[in-house]
Amino acid sequence: MDYQQKYEDIVAAYNNDKDRVTIEETFAKLTDFVAGLDAEERRGVEEGLSEDELALFDLLKKEELGKAEREQVKQASREQTWRSGAGIKSTGLEVGASLHY
Repeated sequence: MDYQQKYEDIVAAYNNDKDRVTIEETFAKLTDFVAGLDAEERRGVEEGLSEDELALFDLLKKEELGKAEREQVKQASREQTWRSGAGIKSTGLEVGASLHY
């Protein structure tokens, strides 16, 4: 499920018609939506990331990666870099540059 899209759909419906009934219904939908999320899903929504993107984000934040984690990051990097169609130069990063959080 795309949680960011679900949230945006609820807010868009609210913005279309702001009568009292709509405001109350929107608040109830948002409350139900948030209540239905577990901690990791909430974190994904807060970061604006899908489940897969959040997993990669977490790997990138780790101090040290194991061999399997390193391969996951490399594979995701390949997929993302070439999916963008422009390669690594489009990111503004230099080869060998470190990311710091």
